[in-house]
Amino acid sequence: MLEFLDNIFRYGGVSLFIWVGGMLLYYACGRLQARIGAYTAFTTAAYLISSDHTFWQTFGDYAKFLVPFCVLNIGLIWLFCVSLFDDDLKLKPIHYLIPTAFFLAGIPFVLGLSEHPILGGGLIDELVTIGRALIIIHMIFIAWKGRDIDLIEKRREFRLRFVGIVIVISCIILVVETFFPTNQIGANLKLLQSFVFMLVAVGVLSRISLIETDALFMPEPTTPKLSSEVGTELCRPEDEHNLMILAQLMSEGMYREPGLTTAMLAEKSRMPEHRMRHLINTHMGYRNFADYLNHHRIEEAKRILASINDRHIPILSIAMDLGYLSLGPFNKAFKERTGLTPTAYRKEKLLLDSGNVENAETYIK
Repeated sequence: MLEFLDNIFRYGGVSLFIWVGGMLLYYACGRLQARIGAYTAFTTAAYLISSDHTFWQTFGDYAKFLVPFCVLNIGLIWLFCVSLFDDDLKLKPIHYLIPTAFFLAGIPFVLGLSEHPILGGGLIDELVTIGRALIIIHMIFIAWKGRDIDLIEKRREFRLRFVGIVIVISCIILVVETFFPTNQIGANLKLLQSFVFMLVAVGVLSRISLIETDALFMPEPTTPKLSSEVGTELCRPEDEHNLMILAQLMSEGMYREPGLTTAMLAEKSRMPEHRMRHLINTHMGYRNFADYLNHHRIEEAKRILASINDRHIPILSIAMDLGYLSLGPFNKAFKERTGLTPTAYRKEKLLLDSGNVENAETYIK
């Protein structure tokens, strides 16, 4: 009976994960998070299949070709979680390296080298276990760090719940597979595994089926409103009052506060945090709190860099005075909004201001 139920939940979950992957590729093919999510769903289906003893008995040596994709799964799960908390994620070498390393770790098994002292079950298995533990720790870190950034409450809640569930499941799998040999895993535990995975697939599929993809992925880009435009659309009187308070705090330079969070700003503005998130997103057009802060910080940075009287102020000093904790995030945010580095922007503006347009145009080219 337990085996029968396990097969229902396991292969029901496999079907749902494949369906999820297909829908993500079809409905959100232009979004990086969706593509990574689709590949994660497919490898999760591979993991569920390969952890079934019946599958191995039925297909024999052919079943081992799924092993690299099973090991790859944790690398893609990590990359998917990273993408969920980084709206402007651009893939770097590390994002390719980690999933590829996990995939390659499964190759010796396919090649029949499972008994090899190094390429077999010894060193590589230990490295994979250590890698999985480090990935779980990093997922906890990025979830904690990004818990307050998103201004869309529905999406923020779903992201945190989804990643939280993934972390818990990953921890349980890591402990079970590390301390319990495969042949000692009981039918009850296998049934629980397949049931939980199917529930996760049902949860994600329900979001996508209801066309609530914004709860998981980025909505279409929106253009933040200018200060003069905020509050011009119909809104409640209390909202207009709260928007005026936020505008006043920003004009007073609240955005210069290092490590400013939504909770700190909500406390300063004396309004509920969820209400403030809604106002900044709905009435100002910002999708996350970092965009909101960066808009004000970069606008002031542009004024300072374009001022001939401030030409000797170091770039690092400007970044630190505006609330950045290091130069890297400032340079990245500045270039995203202007297309130039702070140094290049300063040189261009000062050359134009001095009337040396020819040199400025040469520099830009």
